[in-house]
Amino acid sequence: FFVFAREGCPLFCFRKGRMSAFLFSQGKDVRFCIFAREGCPLLYSRKGRMSAFVFSRMTKEQLARKIYDTAHLTGEFLLRSGTISNEYFDKYQFESDPALLREIAEHARALVPDGTEYLAGLELGGVSIAALLSQVTGIPAVFVRKKAKEYGTCKLAEGPDISGKNVLIIEDVVTSGGQVVMSGEDLRALGANITHVVCVIDREQKGRAALREAGYTMLALFTMSELKASVENS
Repeated sequence: FFVFAREGCPLFCFRKGRMSAFLFSQGKDVRFCIFAREGCPLLYSRKGRMSAFVFSRMTKEQLARKIYDTAHLTGEFLLRSGTISNEYFDKYQFESDPALLREIAEHARALVPDGTEYLAGLELGGVSIAALLSQVTGIPAVFVRKKAKEYGTCKLAEGPDISGKNVLIIEDVVTSGGQVVMSGEDLRALGANITHVVCVIDREQKGRAALREAGYTMLALFTMSELKASVENS
């Protein structure tokens, strides 16, 4: 339990068990925010000049179930292969949920190798993951286009210069790994040192093997099998 004012100047701290409380103020303007120690939001409320937040952390099993429940759709869907399926995993459903993104970033931070200097979020799904992971780790992010833009700075990797830096590729879902390999080659051509790829979900469709062959170690927060098992075991 943490209490903050808007300006972040502490006045009061209270601890009991795993919870802590702080009251912050500057002048007459007081803001009131409630956090769990881990810093992940459950509740936000506001009244007048006061704001309250409650934060907690999902277990990894709870997060797996929440991702699956959010992104697994049923109906009739035309797949890229041309076949019709009665179910579809829409990754953008969990990538557009701020609370889920925060939980994902908090759990994925443990996968970030020591010595990482930049997080490279791949267009499109890796961008939001990299942005949140950058917030929770303090590691700067760059955002990688599939093709360099043809105007302005004409950059492939938007953000600071990554030449000679240890860069970690961030992707949302890895299937075949083809796009990750191509983007990795582009980043290496810019001078980046890349040995690892972190993704939220490994679809277990030979992507890991393809990345290994290209010289990358893939670290996945979940496999698709683990997401499905979270439903079966609940």
